[in-house]
Amino acid sequence: MNRPVAIIGAMDIEIQAFRDAIADLREERRGTFLYYLGRMFGKDVVLVKSGVGKVLSAITCQKLVDDFAPSHILMTGVAGALKDDLKVGDIVIGKDYIQHDVDAQALGLERGFIPDTSKKEFEGDPMLVAKAENTPPTGHRLVSGRILSGDQFLSEEETLSRKYLFADMHGDAIDMECAAVAQVCNVNRIPFLGTKTICSELHGNQEEQYRKSLGLVVNNSLSIIKSVLKNLSGTNNLRG
Repeated sequence: MNRPVAIIGAMDIEIQAFRDAIADLREERRGTFLYYLGRMFGKDVVLVKSGVGKVLSAITCQKLVDDFAPSHILMTGVAGALKDDLKVGDIVIGKDYIQHDVDAQALGLERGFIPDTSKKEFEGDPMLVAKAENTPPTGHRLVSGRILSGDQFLSEEETLSRKYLFADMHGDAIDMECAAVAQVCNVNRIPFLGTKTICSELHGNQEEQYRKSLGLVVNNSLSIIKSVLKNLSGTNNLRG
């Protein structure tokens, strides 16, 4: 049988709109993982909440691969801005992803470079990126760029003090999951795309912005995922 498209969000609020959009919805629990399966925008999908952070998101992604062998993996949710011109509600389409908190400079490696691999950046699948970029106008600004991931929620002061986020890594947005999921997809050779909606701008109180805007903007990327799913060629069916 053909394989489903998998969608991952870190928090319940990040997957709620997607769960509501699934037709013929059914739930399936495997161990500690609760999957939502059905049809979305013409494709069979499996949706799951990973939990926050690189470890939980990587574990969840690999479990998805083992349980369902998805044809593509999409990640949705929110992120902080690393560019002055990115505003709350804008959507960043991940062209590539770096783990900004990987630091083996003492071994002579660039920050972000993973030891014993040839990898620093993990690319979003070019076909998925192109389909996301071709999303019909939604009222939200779309920006293709680089998403940096690390296991910290950074304040404005902490972000600005980490000059390497800008000068060395040239990040557009910062989250806590995408680069880890991208690495798992790279190992398993599964096309990946992460789309993140900006919920806090570069300047200002990040925590306050996050809490105020999360519920207002978290569903903005639904239109991107809809466009990608509708334009994936062929049909797919969930394996039994």
